[in-house]
Amino acid sequence: SRLYASLVREQQVAQDASVFVFPIVGGASMFALWVTARPGVSIETLEAATLAELERLASKGPSDADLERVNNLHAAHVAGMLERISERADRLSMYTCLFDQPERINEETSRWTAVDAARVTDALRASLRPENRVTLTYVPAEAAS
Repeated sequence: SRLYASLVREQQVAQDASVFVFPIVGGASMFALWVTARPGVSIETLEAATLAELERLASKGPSDADLERVNNLHAAHVAGMLERISERADRLSMYTCLFDQPERINEETSRWTAVDAARVTDALRASLRPENRVTLTYVPAEAAS
């Protein structure tokens, strides 16, 4: 991801960075990320670098290459997931129970590819505001003393 490339590879302030979304029934979702500081990097430095990268993405939006990469990764994930009969059954059940549309299983990748850079940018600008953010900091016990 861009976040990983920036914080881990380029700036070398983090040893890992992950972003994910928790979908919530009813259409809302919770955007979450975690970043682990490299030894010797302060929490303030790491948080500032993370927020700067998020602000950059919200202001410039994703590139076409970013969207293509994400869509390809998602399509591969969905294909692998649906190879398992248990996962297929779970998805069919979920789409039936939540939407009364079991056929939505066939639209998983097309729903993703329908999202363009402008929609991503709009969502990021609406969501990644300081007043809409919670930051949790975990410090290992031996480092806290």
